[in-house]
Amino acid sequence: MLWKSIAILSGVLLCYILLSATVFHYLEQPNEISVKEKTRDFHMEFLRYGNIAPTTLAGQVFCILCALCGIPLCTVFLAAIGQKLRYPITKLQERLVTNRSHRVCRCVKFCLCVLLGSTLLILLPSIMFTLVEGWHYGESVYYTVITLTTIGFGDYVAGLKAVPHREIYRAVAAVWVTLGLAWVALLISEMTGDINDKIVKKEKKCCTEHVSKQDELQMASLES
Repeated sequence: MLWKSIAILSGVLLCYILLSATVFHYLEQPNEISVKEKTRDFHMEFLRYGNIAPTTLAGQVFCILCALCGIPLCTVFLAAIGQKLRYPITKLQERLVTNRSHRVCRCVKFCLCVLLGSTLLILLPSIMFTLVEGWHYGESVYYTVITLTTIGFGDYVAGLKAVPHREIYRAVAAVWVTLGLAWVALLISEMTGDINDKIVKKEKKCCTEHVSKQDELQMASLES
C-alpha cells in the first residue's frame, strides 16, 4: 500500500512539475527571447569594435609595413595643413593684440586656436553627428574628441547607418577628421613653441661659444 501511495504521489508531483514548467515556459518565453536577442546584438556589436581590421597574417604584416611608412607621411601632411591653419589665426591675433611681448602674443594665439578649433571642429560637427547618427549631443561630443585625439575606442563609428547621400556624408567626415587632426597637431606645436624656442636659442648659444673658442685657439696657435 505504501509503495502504491508513493507511486501515485510521484505521478501527481511529476504532472504538477511538468504543468508548472509549461506555464512558466509560455509566460517567460517572450522575455527570454528578447533578452537573448539583446545579448546577441550586444555581442555582435562588441565584436565589431574597431570597425575594420586585418585578420590574415599577410594582411597584418602589410599593415605594419604600411604604418611604418604611412604614419611619418601623414604626420608631415598634417603638419603642413596645420601651418596653413595657423596663418589666419596669426592674422587675427595680430589684429587683436599689438605692441605686446612675444609670450603674450603666443598665449593669445593659442587661446584663439583652442576657441576657434573647438567651435568649428568639435561643437558644430557634433550637431551633424547628432542629427545624422541619432546620438545624444553629449555622445557626439565624446565621439569627436575621442576621434580627433586618436584614442578611437571604436564604440561609436560614424557612417555605418544607411542614411541619404551616405558616400557624401562619409567624404565630409573624412575631411573633418583631416582638418581636426591638423588642428590637434597645431595645438601641440603651439604648446611646445616656447620650449622649442628655448632649445633653439640654447643650441645657437652653444654653437656660437664653440665657434668663439675655436677662433681663440686658432688665433693663439697663429700667435705662437
